[in-house]
Amino acid sequence: MASKIALFADERLVASSDGDVLILTTQRLRCTQDTWGHRQVTSMTLDALASCRLYRRQFPWLIVFGVLLLIGGVILMLLGGRSDEILLLFVAAGILFVLFFWLRSTVLSLTSIGGEAMLVPVDSGQFDQFVELIDLIEQTKLEHCRSVALQRDRT
Repeated sequence: MASKIALFADERLVASSDGDVLILTTQRLRCTQDTWGHRQVTSMTLDALASCRLYRRQFPWLIVFGVLLLIGGVILMLLGGRSDEILLLFVAAGILFVLFFWLRSTVLSLTSIGGEAMLVPVDSGQFDQFVELIDLIEQTKLEHCRSVALQRDRT
């Protein structure tokens, strides 16, 4: 696990995802993403973490429009429309169906108290592993909050 984070003196590495895209320490979460030649690093303290959400992002309107185009193509065919217009509607519907399956993805959203969200793409085959990661993040946050509260009580 080669960490891409400089740890503080009282901080330790708890977990990291494949390729260190998401790193969890005893005090912070760090997400490093490379997309289209653009590198983005987002870091959040566990104190600022408000919620964790794992969901499938998809665009159902693509299916709706695809079905409407198919229905339009069938109606045009029954009314004796031109074959090139019918073909165009069927091809457009097919493209929308392909786009629906190609664009859907699973995302881990880690939202701060201020509303800023870290969006981490997740391989759909790793869904259960990321549910376990959410449990670990929540447990680590609670331990960190207890530790900070104990330090305040001592002073």
